[in-house]
Amino acid sequence: MATTGNLRKNGQQPSCEPCRTSKLRCDHAVPVCQRCIARQRTDQCIYHPCPLTKPRENRQRKAQSRPQRARRTTTSIEIEPDKLYDWTSKAPSVPAHKSIAQNQTPNEGEESFPSLSFLGPTSHSRDFFENLKHFGRESPTDGSTAGTAAVDPRDVEVGAQILALLEYASFYRELLDRRFELYHGMYFGPPLAWEVLARLKGLYQECIRGSTGAGRQGRLLEWSRSIFQNTATAIETHPEMTLKEYVDVIAPRWDTIGTLLGFVGRATYQISPNEAVLRQEGMPGKDKEGFRKISLAALDMCLQFSHNLGITSDPLAWATILLTTFLADMHGPTDSRASKADGDVATIIFALGLHQGKVDERAPFFLSEIRSRAIVAAYFNDKELATFLGRPPRICRRYCNLQPPVDLAWEDVVADAPVRDAALQRLSPDGWDMQEGSGGESSKARVLLLMSILREMILEVSLCYNIDDLQGMVKKIRQEANELRVGLPTFLQWSPETGNTQPAAASLHLEFLFQELLLSQTVAKRTGEATDSCIDASRQIISHILNIISKQVRLGSVDYLTCNDLSYIGLPAAGVLSKELLRQSHTHSISPSFPRAEVIQNLTIFAAHLETFFPDREGDHETRTRGLWFIRSVLDAVLSPQNTGTVSISQPESSNDLIPAVQLPGPPVTTAQPEPHALDERELDFAALWEDIDFDWDGDRRVFLS
Repeated sequence: MATTGNLRKNGQQPSCEPCRTSKLRCDHAVPVCQRCIARQRTDQCIYHPCPLTKPRENRQRKAQSRPQRARRTTTSIEIEPDKLYDWTSKAPSVPAHKSIAQNQTPNEGEESFPSLSFLGPTSHSRDFFENLKHFGRESPTDGSTAGTAAVDPRDVEVGAQILALLEYASFYRELLDRRFELYHGMYFGPPLAWEVLARLKGLYQECIRGSTGAGRQGRLLEWSRSIFQNTATAIETHPEMTLKEYVDVIAPRWDTIGTLLGFVGRATYQISPNEAVLRQEGMPGKDKEGFRKISLAALDMCLQFSHNLGITSDPLAWATILLTTFLADMHGPTDSRASKADGDVATIIFALGLHQGKVDERAPFFLSEIRSRAIVAAYFNDKELATFLGRPPRICRRYCNLQPPVDLAWEDVVADAPVRDAALQRLSPDGWDMQEGSGGESSKARVLLLMSILREMILEVSLCYNIDDLQGMVKKIRQEANELRVGLPTFLQWSPETGNTQPAAASLHLEFLFQELLLSQTVAKRTGEATDSCIDASRQIISHILNIISKQVRLGSVDYLTCNDLSYIGLPAAGVLSKELLRQSHTHSISPSFPRAEVIQNLTIFAAHLETFFPDREGDHETRTRGLWFIRSVLDAVLSPQNTGTVSISQPESSNDLIPAVQLPGPPVTTAQPEPHALDERELDFAALWEDIDFDWDGDRRVFLS
């Protein structure tokens, strides 16, 4: 630990002013001693060369201003009784105190206009600010500085701790390598992620070069202060800006740093849990779970820093979208934090004006494309969460001008103009990349936008209270879905002959089946009549998922997206089939359109896959556990009613079992069986229990995008 080099006349090292005046032992560290860091007085920690040469204050005045000694309490927290803790300034909805220069009057300090974001045609503020240039002022959105509030020293210290996480940049690189092998992402693609990581790694190494111990901490504190200043500054772009130039501007900002740290943390959910990179020693948080918590906390704090500064930027939109998906992965989509974060996404998207679909003349091509993909990701996630929770969506198409992103690979998006123009020439008149071997990776953004539009139409039918022509709206949705499917390029059109060789087409076919399932369930709930299309769609979903998994198992591994389809699409379909299987077993009815043996076999295999690929208790694991428990309970009740007089459906006793116990509401399920192959009245309790528990089988639990 570095200490002061000067010595006092008695040969001892000098103490800093807070320690000297408080009669506390100082460790003499520079630039800030550890005691001042612990007491959060880093801004006062200075070493005065001659502390006793300062002029004495008037004794009477000093006595009046001296604070009364606080009474000793049971807590060990130091309290200043003459100044209560201003907790109101820490509330997110209360503006922080603004700093005013010594030679500046309060009126002069408040003269600058606030930083405004997008204002629509009905906003009266738009009329006041759009013609400021006629009065000698520029528009507040052009080159303005949003953050005029003083930064809390504690935020600076937290920021320094977040910056220290960049020490593990090599570990982050390995994580991103494995993650991008599976999926390139929507708005934070490989070229952008690599540039941001390399730039922040270089800035970190430059900051700590030649420092150790307290000296390194002091440098990180200074860097943290400078990042607050950079974050409060508007991002200036021009059409000829390259990706490297853009990253040089956005890298030293809290919203960008939070995006990177949150992205690598969420990557641990997306790659295989058996990857060697997740078993490294010395990783942040010691293990995978600890690293996820650190990464999510860093992302959340970086967003708070940005919100406190009052800024609105593209990296802030990326970080907020990422927070929504990260919270859904860690706590499940039903957690209120994910829904609140999704509301923040809608607010930022509208504030940036991304919903307009207009081309910013000051933005380079790659930034305009990133914005198009960001609004698609936000729109898609909003529909997924709205479907799962059964709530109205926040981003509606009727208020947006949604433009499909170009069907270009990330390398072409960020390339120079000649390379990019050549890639654009390969696109079809409809905007699809028809080049051989494209594989559909660059087409996902366009496909998800089209599917999200269909999903919003289904939500309108499902959630609206008054529908004049239900059958007409359902017919219209199905017609548009068929037209969309026919209009897709060849490599995205699935058929039994090509389904085993086109993963993108197989995944899209599964999405169309799920849309039909949601629509059929909506019709059944509205009319009160079960439809054969609901059962048929569920059968096709289960069979299709099992075929995909079977092929991937033969190839050696089952990827992350397939596992999520197994849970978030397959589980609702399995619930429909289980319920129908139980109903027919009770009524002794046999329907030719419901092959009982096939359904039982597929549900058995499905339950085994669900148990195998989701061993961890994270996210929506409780819902998966409940679904698996009921599917197996139905199979037990249907297949072996004659074995014993009472069929008892028990749950795992040990907490170490692969599927832990879940305390379910309702009475215990016990069924007396006086006759073989017959279900008496007590078996109705099981069906009633199924109805009482709202599993929201028609809710969507699809994986969110990042």
